[in-house]
Amino acid sequence: MNRDHGPGAGALQPTAHPASIAVDLFTLKPRRASAIQSAGPVPTISVFMRHVISILLQNESGALSRVATMFATRGFNIESLSVAPTEDESLSRLTLVTLGTEDVIRQVIKQLEKLIDVVAVADRTSTEHLERELALLKFSVSSEAMEEFNNLLQEHRGTVLDGTPAHFTLELAGAEQEVDAFLDALPTGVKVLSVVRSGPLVIAKGPHQLG
Repeated sequence: MNRDHGPGAGALQPTAHPASIAVDLFTLKPRRASAIQSAGPVPTISVFMRHVISILLQNESGALSRVATMFATRGFNIESLSVAPTEDESLSRLTLVTLGTEDVIRQVIKQLEKLIDVVAVADRTSTEHLERELALLKFSVSSEAMEEFNNLLQEHRGTVLDGTPAHFTLELAGAEQEVDAFLDALPTGVKVLSVVRSGPLVIAKGPHQLG
């Protein structure tokens, strides 16, 4: 520690050690420890991640509405949502995708567990799981692009539902990224007419079951 011999003499001032180097989180440039002390605490970075949440829901009137309302009133965003019956006629499985930090997702789970209609809930992102999405896609395909388009379709294992070039309709199943990759790779001469996607569906890998 050094003493300041200017105004306010007598106050102890920190001495920066030449080896005390850290990284400025905003500029990604090295800075000395003294700069960190003068700038205050180093800010923490909250990482927003995609989370897939599975919910077992009682088949009661308004159950789905209460889940959606909980998200809306607390400012949680829903990227996609799908719901369908399970092997138990009294239950439905709801799968939704949301974005948030770990703290936000923990709050989402806690709030879902408080809902009377919710039987079980799990964040599948943190566990081993299988994920698929179904997409129904309709295109207008020019004659010049048809061969390249068919090659792309075979590469992504798509199923043709209607091969009419003016409204070529197909079914594609795979991970969300695979559907995105197919759409990004469309050749010139292919015009997208309609995109209908189920959103991700997930199931736990191995013997694990929800609820």
